[in-house]
Amino acid sequence: MIISFAGVVDSFKITLMVGALIFMITYMGETGALKRIIIFIKTLKGSHPVWQILFLNFGFGCFLVAIGATPVSILPPIMIALGFPPVVAVALPAIGYDPLTTYALLAIPAVVFTGEMNTLSELGILQSSAPTLQEVGMTFSLYMPLISTGIALSMLFLAGGWKMMRDPQSIIIAVLTGTTAGVTAVIPNFLGVVTLTGILSGIAVIIVLGLFALSQGYPIINRTSLSEEDRHIEEQISL
Repeated sequence: MIISFAGVVDSFKITLMVGALIFMITYMGETGALKRIIIFIKTLKGSHPVWQILFLNFGFGCFLVAIGATPVSILPPIMIALGFPPVVAVALPAIGYDPLTTYALLAIPAVVFTGEMNTLSELGILQSSAPTLQEVGMTFSLYMPLISTGIALSMLFLAGGWKMMRDPQSIIIAVLTGTTAGVTAVIPNFLGVVTLTGILSGIAVIIVLGLFALSQGYPIINRTSLSEEDRHIEEQISL
């Protein structure tokens, strides 16, 4: 009973954060600000639907949760407005920011594991010295490139089924995204800034996808899909 109550108290800050985000999204929807943001995101196509999916849910989603936000509360309304079914709109950001595979919260398991090992060492149960946070983070991060690439490929399947999985361009974008995030996860450990892993990985994915679109001659900002109504809203509210 005490443990359950302690869990409720400890997790209440998450409840407050999600509640505040839902209030923010609702308020933005009533004022028209959410529509304006959605119109801007509509233009972020990179001339390929997979590019937009991974840019938002993998790159930006990972960055969001690393700075303390919850993409599952923010991105689904945007994804639905972009035309995705509700289940897919929730599943894509939920998978894209998964803590142990996209490093948004890599610091938490690393810190907890290090603390437990230190406790065992102090009690004399662990014969050798406890590993440092940097050593633990490095061990965890070595698994990340393969896992994150698998997550990126699974997002393709969720978004477009086997048809999208058979598209060579989609596969290239997914592998590039997963590899970028995976390799970036190793760098903070060398630098000794394990807690910045999620932020750096998210930024790296955003930059690499942007460079990929430019290298292919694709416009990152593509306004051809905007309707007259979209353009009218765009004129009324500044970004």
